[in-house]
Amino acid sequence: MLRTLRRLLPALACAAMALLGPSSPPASAPHTGAAAPAALLNAPGSVTLDAWGGLHPSAGLALDTGGAPYWPGWDIARSLSLLPDGSSGGWILDGWGGIHGFGAAPTLPAGPYWPHWDIARDLVVLPDGSGGYVLDGWGGIHPFGSAPVLPAGPYWPGWDIARGLAVHYSLLGQPDGGWILDGWGGIHNFGAAPPLTDTHYVAGVDVWLHLHPAGNGDWLAGRWGLVDSVGSPAAMGFDGMPDWGGWDVVRDVVPVTSDLAAVTAEPLHAGAAAALMDALQTVDRLQRGRGPLSESTALDAIAGGPASYNLAGCGGPSAGIPSRALDMLERDYFSHAIAGCGGGQMVFGTYLGSLPWRAAGENIAWAAGSDSLVDDIVEINNLWLNSPEHLANIVSTAYSRVGCGAAFSATGSYQGATGPLFVWACDFTG
Repeated sequence: MLRTLRRLLPALACAAMALLGPSSPPASAPHTGAAAPAALLNAPGSVTLDAWGGLHPSAGLALDTGGAPYWPGWDIARSLSLLPDGSSGGWILDGWGGIHGFGAAPTLPAGPYWPHWDIARDLVVLPDGSGGYVLDGWGGIHPFGSAPVLPAGPYWPGWDIARGLAVHYSLLGQPDGGWILDGWGGIHNFGAAPPLTDTHYVAGVDVWLHLHPAGNGDWLAGRWGLVDSVGSPAAMGFDGMPDWGGWDVVRDVVPVTSDLAAVTAEPLHAGAAAALMDALQTVDRLQRGRGPLSESTALDAIAGGPASYNLAGCGGPSAGIPSRALDMLERDYFSHAIAGCGGGQMVFGTYLGSLPWRAAGENIAWAAGSDSLVDDIVEINNLWLNSPEHLANIVSTAYSRVGCGAAFSATGSYQGATGPLFVWACDFTG
């Protein structure tokens, strides 16, 4: 997406020689795909599948979950397919290829099965329920029941990277191709399916899980509950979606759509934002021969919430301020020096005061023009990589931990720009 404005501030780093911390050691294009489930009474929603098989409807959706499987403590649920009405039931695919119906969903014909091998990744059920397809992690497409064999698509033998499958139907309603989603966000068309545009690609990070056609577009579902649109999909609902922060436990988010509702962006999930930016910066380091960084929940909280600080601790008035990114957005300043602190104090002697560290650094940036969290993460990271000072913080061997966070405004103003916009902070310690 086109960016209208973007801003960086010189990176800030405090090496151990310059500033020692406490002495203790550190701790698209229109296409013809299967329709997404349609909401009753035109109220859009969604259903989230967790890794254990738990089903979590949003926006007041009443889903019949009778007979649904559940594997507490076992990360084995992989995909969710709902009946066309979006509420009377559906099927859960497990990692071995088992298909488990619930609610009013009929039993499907037998499909492929790989006992004790977690390789099944997605399930597509034909509209009439007479069969369907299972996608394996290498990109293999396995028809079952009455489903015809599809034209060959991409295949990555030995690499578990294929994640989602959407089927293209001819004008006569026959499957004649489709799209395979890889974990980085590449969408690969095959057969009669046209190419899709406006994808959300994150090179090196296995973030995306499923592709759900909806109207004249698609919804992408990713780890940590990330959701983004491709093309112009019908609206889905986000109210009441579960938020498990940076815990990688979401395995699918199925839209229940409405053509009568306006399409909106997913609300900012602080834990998902932190987890993806932290993961991307670890990829940056590995590509440059550095060791990985550990994601620090304490630094995530300082950068993006929910940490707070009282300005009285830095010589200012007794007033609480939120995390670094949100504080800059709410008080409309852009600086490593915290507004209101005496002597231009920064994150090192304030928020980090209770944490053990010997070296610390901070990168900040903001960008306006898009409401896509994933696109913003990729753009901000690229800006930092192309700035020597910011890159130095990302790849420094003095740091072993990172925490990132964002603040988002859909329509507000910041530094002369108007929303949608994101403000970012990443803090490093070692």
